Amino acid sequence: MIIRLSALAGTAALFLGPAAYAQAPAGAPQPTRPAASVETAAGEAPAPGSNVEVFDPAYFTRFNPANAEEMVRQLPGFSLSEGQSVRGFGGATPNVLINGERPSTKTSLRTLLSRIPVANVLRIEIVTGASATLDMRGLTKVANVIVKGGVVDTSVSWQANARAYRQGRITGSVEASTTRQAFGGQLTLSVDVDHGGGFGGGGSSSGGPPGGGVRSTGDRTYFSPSMVKTEEGDGISFNVRNSISPSFDFRRKLDWGTLRLNGSLDDADYEGWRFLQVYTPNFSGALSRLEGQTSGGESFNYDLGGDVEFPFLGGLTKLIVLHERSEGSGDSLFGFYTGTGALTRSTRVLNETARGETILRGQTNWKLNDAHTIEAGIEGAYNFLDSTAQVLLNTGADVTPPGSDTIVEELRGEAQISDIWQVAPDLTLEAGLKVEFSRIQQEARLSPTSSLFAEREFTYPKPSFTATWQANESQQLRLSLARTVAQLDFRDFVSAVEVVNDTVTGGNADLEPEKVWGLSAEFEQKFWTNGVVTLTASYDKVEDVQDQVPVIPLGGSLTTAYDGPGNLGDGEKWSVGMKAAVPLTRIGIKGGRLDIDIRSGNSEVVDPVTGVIREFSDEFNRRWTLAFRQDVQDLGFSYGVNMGGSGGGTSYKLKELSKRQREGEELSVFVETRRFYGLNLRATYSDILSPSFVNNRVLYNGPRSTGTVTQYQRQFSQTGPNLQVRLSGVF
Repeated sequence: MIIRLSALAGTAALFLGPAAYAQAPAGAPQPTRPAASVETAAGEAPAPGSNVEVFDPAYFTRFNPANAEEMVRQLPGFSLSEGQSVRGFGGATPNVLINGERPSTKTSLRTLLSRIPVANVLRIEIVTGASATLDMRGLTKVANVIVKGGVVDTSVSWQANARAYRQGRITGSVEASTTRQAFGGQLTLSVDVDHGGGFGGGGSSSGGPPGGGVRSTGDRTYFSPSMVKTEEGDGISFNVRNSISPSFDFRRKLDWGTLRLNGSLDDADYEGWRFLQVYTPNFSGALSRLEGQTSGGESFNYDLGGDVEFPFLGGLTKLIVLHERSEGSGDSLFGFYTGTGALTRSTRVLNETARGETILRGQTNWKLNDAHTIEAGIEGAYNFLDSTAQVLLNTGADVTPPGSDTIVEELRGEAQISDIWQVAPDLTLEAGLKVEFSRIQQEARLSPTSSLFAEREFTYPKPSFTATWQANESQQLRLSLARTVAQLDFRDFVSAVEVVNDTVTGGNADLEPEKVWGLSAEFEQKFWTNGVVTLTASYDKVEDVQDQVPVIPLGGSLTTAYDGPGNLGDGEKWSVGMKAAVPLTRIGIKGGRLDIDIRSGNSEVVDPVTGVIREFSDEFNRRWTLAFRQDVQDLGFSYGVNMGGSGGGTSYKLKELSKRQREGEELSVFVETRRFYGLNLRATYSDILSPSFVNNRVLYNGPRSTGTVTQYQRQFSQTGPNLQVRLSGVF
């Protein structure tokens, strides 16, 4: 009943307009709306036409946040985004700024914000529309975290997490950060130590159940073409990853500008075990086969970055440099045994990977007047991937697929110009153009003395246009049209093996990034106190859709082809959604809030095997979440309930269909308090309904267009309920 009433209340507010928004009850701290007079860290007001809400620290008190990331998480109607996976530093636009600037780093926003203690946050602004004074070009909504620039709180913020799984499995992490006055500026030091789950280092995949979580159980069932069980198995897996991740962030005001530096590293090792027992034809039959896997490896990643900002040629210029590198190695052994434990065969997969990226960028912003600014920039980048792998059988045979030992390098340059212009008090336009030039070179090492080489060059124009119409103080419409180019994953140039599923994916030196003309619209309605509803819709016209394609060997045919990444041709996809933050005080739930997020969509492309229109592979388009929270300030605690669900995605291969989905709804509850010694204690019980991860496979004896079904498979895995306890504080 609470959910139903809240949703109806939020929907009704759409039709009440500014009057509904203006009726704000007294009591809890309120954000300022609008706030065009509020100054940014640079000492300038947001551009006229941008709509700004200001949330002071008092607003977040009831949420008991430990850092800026937890504060951003509680902003009504806002979800943190790391930015699209597009090419170039300038194109990937995360939607959170720090002091009006986009951080010059590839470190995730969540990580950066978690290192900023609450005591050092002056306020957080939500800016919608376009702003001439903030680094939000290409975006229509951002959160701007304003951090202290003078004397800062030098205390140490810390957080400890522990998570308990079924049968006593426990993982945990500890993190701490502090900000000091040093070297004439502000220096933030932090460190994270983690003992958790999940694999790292890259390499081949086990491909079967149980899943890749910290600890999971699962089963696998094979069926004949007539859907009669032929074998059934169950198993268990454990995965452990240990890491330590120190980092720093430094900024200093100079006589002629501002200097910012940052860096981090991650040193990790991982290991995993997997065991499956198989019965024929089902669990009531004989134990016919055993399967086991042991995996291990290590990885080392680091990144360094920074920028310097200064007046130049009548504008404000920023020079940015970024460098990141990661190295990893893995060793996996797969064993197959009879029911009595006799070895029938084994496969060992070894891999080593090194990758990196270096970016240099310069940009200048000219403020022509309070309503008109122009920005121009130029960027250069170098990317590489050096990957080697070896697949060995217990007989001593080397069955490494061609293309497993390769190096891919890319040189890329980009020039861009953009113009933000408030053409009327309620209308702001932004137009931009980027032109990208790139050259990709690949060397496939066939032997110590023999290699194959490939080289390609691309030129991509990327225009964009955004319009923001502020109908009134509580209603805003945002439209955007842009051409983007997807970021190539260099691993698609390298062959890979899935031992358990007995599949090989070939690398493709001719792979091109997909290009998208994207049209999107957002309508935002604010209501009550801190209430907001956002309706979204998008349509993408996609060129060179990236997917799995049949790779036909020289002189071969479709029947001798194998799977590999490639381009299908043109396609299209679309989506609609609704997000809402509904305050519940007006319906009798003091301090309550309901967050709603519903998304749905679909896509179309011509299948290269059957010639029939289908959806894109692995497009998980449908998802819903409901999150209820109530802060009982009189008693000093908060509690909440989160629910969610999602649809599945299908992978289309030459001789296989594979649909992965999550069965069952996600349900978690939490309780949080700060009543004990000033510490923030939070307990969360997750996956209460034990949702499962299911992969349904259909295998053919030839191409799907002409072959017949030889087997159906159902792979099921489940982590089960788990309890997480988080303790945080300051000293």
